[in-house]
Amino acid sequence: MIIATALGISLGGIVIPFEDRELSVKYHYGDQKELLLWVKSRGNLEKYPLIWYVLNRFTEVDGWYDVEARLVIMAHTKYNELNNWRAENSYVNIINPITKEVINIRSSDVNIQVYSSNPKTKFIFRDEPNYGVSDNNTEKTGSDKSVNIDIVDARIITFRMRIKADCIINKKLKK
Repeated sequence: MIIATALGISLGGIVIPFEDRELSVKYHYGDQKELLLWVKSRGNLEKYPLIWYVLNRFTEVDGWYDVEARLVIMAHTKYNELNNWRAENSYVNIINPITKEVINIRSSDVNIQVYSSNPKTKFIFRDEPNYGVSDNNTEKTGSDKSVNIDIVDARIITFRMRIKADCIINKKLKK
């Protein structure tokens, strides 16, 4: 949870322009059960766009936490739209700008190091239109459980990261 907390501080406050207003990007973390609980607990409050950090195993050496991180960027969508509609409305207008912000934050924070054996593949991306919805219109993740209560388009970003989580958290506490 310490990595998730530090990332929440680093990613807090992202705002992107959208149509005639600005969208405030939400952040939370956990597993699928936590995602469902978080979405349900928001009620009528805005839920999307959302950056979701998937908790994973990590190691700690000398204050650096090493983890294979996975972020899921989600934008609310409509199930029956074609991919050209979702490419423009979800990806170009919402998910792509958030992705750029996430990568910029990672590269500008000295307490976060993203690395790879191949510099060209530091970040691995996978787009998931109608994230978690199977072809027969029941939401699934390889089992009978839904990924999310809402229908979303998503981008999954995977990367290796070293993070000085304590430094990020302590800086926030001192403010």
